[in-house]
Amino acid sequence: MSVDKSTDESAIMKNGIRKNQIDEVTGLFNMMYFMEDSYYLLKDAGNGNISFLYFDVENFKSYNRKYGFQEGHKFLRRIAVIQDTALILDRAKLACESVKGTYDKGWGVFDEALEKKIRIKNYIVSNFYRALEHHDIEVWYQPEIRTMTREVIGVEALARWNSPEYGMISPGVFIEVLEDAHLIHKLDLYVIREACEDFRRVREHGEGWQEARISLNLSRMDFQLTDIFADVERIRQEYQVSCDRLHIEITEGAFSVDDDHIIKQIMRFREAGYEV
Repeated sequence: MSVDKSTDESAIMKNGIRKNQIDEVTGLFNMMYFMEDSYYLLKDAGNGNISFLYFDVENFKSYNRKYGFQEGHKFLRRIAVIQDTALILDRAKLACESVKGTYDKGWGVFDEALEKKIRIKNYIVSNFYRALEHHDIEVWYQPEIRTMTREVIGVEALARWNSPEYGMISPGVFIEVLEDAHLIHKLDLYVIREACEDFRRVREHGEGWQEARISLNLSRMDFQLTDIFADVERIRQEYQVSCDRLHIEITEGAFSVDDDHIIKQIMRFREAGYEV
């Protein structure tokens, strides 16, 4: 009996290449090969009627724990997670992430609105330091009024971003982006510095402001990213503002993470004479 050794080697080689191209669980192309294959697919698609989907199964570890890994693999095979080339993959993933945690909506679409949201998010992160330097981020003051007497007892310092490119960017947009980018403490300290400088200037030239106070907002991230008490103290002393003139307000959700650490920092503020 004769054996064609070259034929066997060729078959083994092809089989090896095939295995390297396939995801063992789903049986679909792996990421590397799919990107290569879809490149040519998109290149040859004259009508452009091609859609890419990106699935994200929430709490999948819980599914594996409950039903076992074999059942988890079967589940993945049913879903057949689709992957795509670089840009389209990113867009599909972003569309998926846009509905994550929203349990009444099972899918998302990368549309013009989502693209604009991502563009603004990238703009905020890329231009944040420039905005501080050029004072595109301004500090606005909202009066705090005593209800019974209608007397103005102080002001709340608020950040407002007046962008040359986008106009006024909502705080609801840029604050969340800066928190995600771990830049929020830079914004809050900038607002505190601007507020202390304004307070000193108005106090020196205006009557009746000696007893006024400024309310300053701190994010929960401030307590994680910096020694916020030491930073505030340094700015306050630089502008010679009394502790009791500064009212510290902690934003909602601050106590959802690392409660003990935040409580200790709040105690430092109170012991130094701040109202929190």
